[in-house]
Amino acid sequence: MTVSTLRKAAARDDAPPDYTGLNSTVAVSRRLAHLTAEHDDLDLAISALLANGSCDDLVITRLKKRKLHLKDEIAAVRG
Repeated sequence: MTVSTLRKAAARDDAPPDYTGLNSTVAVSRRLAHLTAEHDDLDLAISALLANGSCDDLVITRLKKRKLHLKDEIAAVRG
């Protein structure tokens, strides 16, 4: 991953996929899988940036904030 790709990821707030039309169990399961995958991707990206040391603190802070937001969403979905 390049630094510019990570900066774009940190700056955007992608809308989650639309799960309307699916039964609620499938929709919740897919949403949880989507959120968990994004959380794991951010974890890897943050670790790589910290190991590399070539990224500014603002980008890492934004990525960490997004990761915490995802963690809260995951907890809310799990209920």
